[in-house]
Amino acid sequence: TLRGQMSPELYARLDKYVRHHGSSIRRFNKMRVWAVNLSLATLDIVKLGFTQSLDNMIYKEARSDGLEVGGLETMDEQIKALTGGSESDNLRFLEQALDIGEEYDAENRSPLREMLEAYLSGEMAQLVAKLEESNSRDPELNKRIMKSLLDDRNVRMADRMAEKLTAHPDKSYFFAVGAMHYPGEMGVLKLMRAKGYRITRINPPPATTSADLTAQVTALEQRIEQLTETLDQTATAKAALEARVRKLEVQVRALEKRLR
Repeated sequence: TLRGQMSPELYARLDKYVRHHGSSIRRFNKMRVWAVNLSLATLDIVKLGFTQSLDNMIYKEARSDGLEVGGLETMDEQIKALTGGSESDNLRFLEQALDIGEEYDAENRSPLREMLEAYLSGEMAQLVAKLEESNSRDPELNKRIMKSLLDDRNVRMADRMAEKLTAHPDKSYFFAVGAMHYPGEMGVLKLMRAKGYRITRINPPPATTSADLTAQVTALEQRIEQLTETLDQTATAKAALEARVRKLEVQVRALEKRLR
């Protein structure tokens, strides 16, 4: 179990953190530490209005449009990258994640929301800043962790993008990778440029602030409330019409019976 993989103090700290974010330690009890590290970043995902991962959404859209789909990594390659760290590194990384998470909580901030804002801003420097924020805590630890999680995978993904584009120059491809795979010296963008490709951001949106996102959420909640009210009114009207139809049917049967 997870409890047996760490000290009682770290387990209690993790329990307190996930409860603060509306989850339960029971959700993580059968996980390895590396899997917990990945899961912590998504604790607030439902609060931000997401019901599925972007990967899954893109995959479903492509399948529904009858498009060919595939991956830049195999499942075994991804699992190997995620599980490649030592137990001691994974535990230290968990402690670091809790340090950052608790600091954000104390300031009433959301790391996931801020990452979303950085991505939507279209400013690569903001993404780099978010990455460096955690890396600066323990540079050597993060260098080891990020090598397998990002750098090595970026090289593999960039190579496979180039292979597909070279092998089928008549095709158009849509490659989707996680936001943190883009920036940096070993990021996919720089690797692809080094291969001779020109990278252009299409229609960068204006910077989105927390206030903007809050306003969007509020507007959506109001819209949902309006739609719910309309649905209730429709249901009431439907019930009234059904009752009227039943009454008319009784009258029709009575008239038919008299005519016979």
